[in-house]
Amino acid sequence: MQTLHRHFHVLALLIVGSALCLSGSAVAVSRYAPLLSSKAGQDTLRNVALFEDQRVTGDGALFGYLKEGSPLVQLRAAEAIGRLQDPSDMPHLLPFIKSKDRTLAREVIFALGQIGNREAVTPLIQARAGASPDDVRMIAEALGKL
Repeated sequence: MQTLHRHFHVLALLIVGSALCLSGSAVAVSRYAPLLSSKAGQDTLRNVALFEDQRVTGDGALFGYLKEGSPLVQLRAAEAIGRLQDPSDMPHLLPFIKSKDRTLAREVIFALGQIGNREAVTPLIQARAGASPDDVRMIAEALGKL
């Protein structure tokens, strides 16, 4: 029953988000609003939320979203992987530390800190080279969590 309640909660959040996006009356709009405007985007966000809620990667589906999803899907997948806090997921995030999409790179850096796998220390230190001051701060925060 509790799982069913969670599913309804996720669906309700998606519906409210969609309604706010469509009504135009919302002051603040989710960064995921473009995904909420299509059925496929809603399905993808729902799947990511369900995997996150169940604390599973969906037999690797989250990693697939991270590798091949749209930029917003990649961002949401990285966020979910970080929240799962499974040290064995770290290798899937590492290729995105130096992503040209700096929002994704920052989300991955944060996720690596959340995961807490000490094997991320060297890649994070290497990522400081040429990083912006904001990125260096995020890297320092992630390293502080390891």
